[in-house]
Amino acid sequence: MKVLSFDRRSGQDIYSPLGVDIMPDSSIIKDGKPFFVPSFSDKWSYHAGLALRNGRLGKNVGERFASRYLDAMALCIITRPDDAIESHAGVQHGLLNCYEGAVIFGDWQPVADPAAFLSATVGDCTVDFTGEIESAYRLFAQSSAVSVMKIGDIIVTCRDRIACDMPVDTLVTGSLNGVESLHFRIK
Repeated sequence: MKVLSFDRRSGQDIYSPLGVDIMPDSSIIKDGKPFFVPSFSDKWSYHAGLALRNGRLGKNVGERFASRYLDAMALCIITRPDDAIESHAGVQHGLLNCYEGAVIFGDWQPVADPAAFLSATVGDCTVDFTGEIESAYRLFAQSSAVSVMKIGDIIVTCRDRIACDMPVDTLVTGSLNGVESLHFRIK
């Protein structure tokens, strides 16, 4: 299983080449477990994203068929070690996506109508994800043209910065379309 986190903001056009971070399943935190801030970075940012999960094996899936593959959605938080990424400017920094807590998922729920209003709230921040399900279909189709998309693979369509350097013991909670679905503590 892999997580493909696309380097774009919600509502932004999809352009080529695609900027994407690939995260292994070992980087995932779920079920409200705490995020232990790794010591290799001193400056952390937190980004809200919309994640969609693949429920079928697929290769070269057309965009119009992608809705048959993406079977659930969730609010997620992408954590980013900003100063470590800056120190790797101009070179690959894939190892900086492998730490536990690179991506934190909330509860999975059925995929909403692609045309419906979709928003997330994390703490004081609200992110408009309207149109991101259609973006997920496009991103899934483009990804499946390059890679076999396996059951359980996850597409994170966008990431919008919501906070920087949150203090230890902060409780982060979030909701997707008014349904509370994410909670974890920073340790």
